[in-house]
Amino acid sequence: MPVLLLTGFRAWGDHACNPSQELVEAAQPPLPPGWSLRTVCLPVSWKDTVPAFFEALTPDTGAILAFGLAANRRTIQPERFARNAASGPDGDGQPPPFPVLAEEGPTRRSSTLPVDELVAALTRANLPADVSEDAGDYLCNALSYAFLGHINRLPKTIPAGFIHLPPDEWLSAEDRLRALDIIVATTLAP
Repeated sequence: MPVLLLTGFRAWGDHACNPSQELVEAAQPPLPPGWSLRTVCLPVSWKDTVPAFFEALTPDTGAILAFGLAANRRTIQPERFARNAASGPDGDGQPPPFPVLAEEGPTRRSSTLPVDELVAALTRANLPADVSEDAGDYLCNALSYAFLGHINRLPKTIPAGFIHLPPDEWLSAEDRLRALDIIVATTLAP
């Protein structure tokens, strides 16, 4: 039975709550027959985020939808790429261990989500959405770069990617859940 792995990040810094954590904790999207859901809230930590993600990743994972907060954005933004770059202190105030994520890694890795279709489906539902070509260089990007590298080595490509959410003032909890249902349906469509 394939598993949809759904991740978000815990609250950090000046953000008393993280919309991605709230989304993951409330998630009950309709799934295609035979699918199950696994949810994980990740620490905002250069040291712990990626290992915590890979602890949740199992051989039956059939799709990955990772969410995070983009405090300076006003729309839901599926990321087209993850970059081999890291900067900024984490939730504990620690800097990244290196300025690049993988010494021998490519400059960027591509999402395997149907990014354009996601934006079109969200827009049709009157939800604010657009494609992002740059996931930044913080932990959202680092996580995405790590799992996209992993799925590139699998015998069969699975849908996987990162989606940034705007703060609460730009997207309500109800609309986040509505968006999740659309994202899941579009991603897992036969």
